[in-house]
Amino acid sequence: MSSRYSKPLPPLPLPELPSEIWLKIAGELTPEEKKHLFCLNRTLYDLYMNEKYRDLSLVSTDGVEFVEAMETLK
Repeated sequence: MSSRYSKPLPPLPLPELPSEIWLKIAGELTPEEKKHLFCLNRTLYDLYMNEKYRDLSLVSTDGVEFVEAMETLK
């Protein structure tokens, strides 16, 4: 007799594929799909983060304070 509340199966391990293969796979994915899969491995993580932060906007109401803050980043 099976239990109504059986334990879920453990996740299957991801295959060790070269980055080139993961990049091919990622090329077939939509941005939304990539968003959900970036935690699978370093290649997908790097790809997603590069796409997500490709454009960066810096906004400041005080130009002097902004320039000083940018100087500290050097």
